[in-house]
Amino acid sequence: YFPEAGNWKRDNEKLRAWVDERRQDPKLFYIEETTYSDPRVQSEDSGDDVIKANRLGMNNLKYIMAHLEEWTDGNDPDYYVLRKRYLSVLSQYQNYIEHVLRYVGGRYSDNPTREEELRLNQPVSREKEEEAWAFLEEYLCKEQDWLFVADVMEKTGVTPEFYEQEALGKLTKLLLKYSALHKNRQLSEVGFTADELLNRLYSTIFEAKGQGGKLSWYDQALQSGLLQNLVINAENPYNLSNGVVMQQVISKIKQHARAATEGCSDALTASHYKTLYNFITLWEKGGNKALIELN
Repeated sequence: YFPEAGNWKRDNEKLRAWVDERRQDPKLFYIEETTYSDPRVQSEDSGDDVIKANRLGMNNLKYIMAHLEEWTDGNDPDYYVLRKRYLSVLSQYQNYIEHVLRYVGGRYSDNPTREEELRLNQPVSREKEEEAWAFLEEYLCKEQDWLFVADVMEKTGVTPEFYEQEALGKLTKLLLKYSALHKNRQLSEVGFTADELLNRLYSTIFEAKGQGGKLSWYDQALQSGLLQNLVINAENPYNLSNGVVMQQVISKIKQHARAATEGCSDALTASHYKTLYNFITLWEKGGNKALIELN
């Protein structure tokens, strides 16, 4: 409220100065919602540590899932209420994953004026990217037994494929971070590189799985999804620099699949590895051009 208001130009300058002054206070800082590359611009971000908040959120979801049926009214003969609540939990889980994904290859932008000493384009710190990776490794790259409870899924009609597609969608977004990482690398030499991300994905999704000779349906879906995305992006003619690294990772997958097939006691897992190996062989011979899915 400005009692002396009346001159448009003077009032505008005064309001601009007032806003600029308030912007220095982190609690009052505001960024336009169209700044999509900035991980601070997203729903449910009311604190100063999104990743920590989402870890607490995951703990809340675990607690809810442990009591979901107990807390659902018994007058639910067709499991309609249980299904709605379960889908809500699944949706919130996806939100938490999405929030953290934006920190990998993210970039802060304070939209400063010429006079302000604020950040124009600053990559997310290495420390924050490592924290985000640890979260994604735990909650995206590993099967969440607490979330996919067979009894609840059977009663609600939620099939593994329902979540499988969501997980692969998030994995695709993570893989496509190579472009943002490359741009950030030009601004800072300490952040994640595209090579590093690709090799970490390989190690986490392939090398760290199947140690007991058997892969879960979720792990098989992640491996197939990663390979499919690598092949699609390696074929991109505009992706020359990262395409080489992707081809190297694909070669690693082929070697891993061949070695894992030998002596594998689980028939389904062995069949899965053979499918990956044959798909890569076909791709190397140029016969995959018309392939869209791994069958």
